[in-house]
Amino acid sequence: MNERVLNLLSMCMQAKEKGHDVFFCYSPHVQSVDISSFENGWTSKGEDEPNPPTVKFSFYLDRDWSFAEFDRAEAYLKELLA
Repeated sequence: MNERVLNLLSMCMQAKEKGHDVFFCYSPHVQSVDISSFENGWTSKGEDEPNPPTVKFSFYLDRDWSFAEFDRAEAYLKELLA
């Protein structure tokens, strides 16, 4: 699982090279990962109004029921990098 998480982080960083801003947040106290993708970069309407993310994923690394969301995030990032 650790390798897959590190691969997700790597893909998030590679997305920047393609002009996308993908935020990766790991919360170790609950073993969760949140990914927010802003295709074509993060923009703001103003200081208090950021644009919503294009896609968001949230999943827990220690719960079988969230593996499908993990797989969706992985597939999405692969497509974003293609």
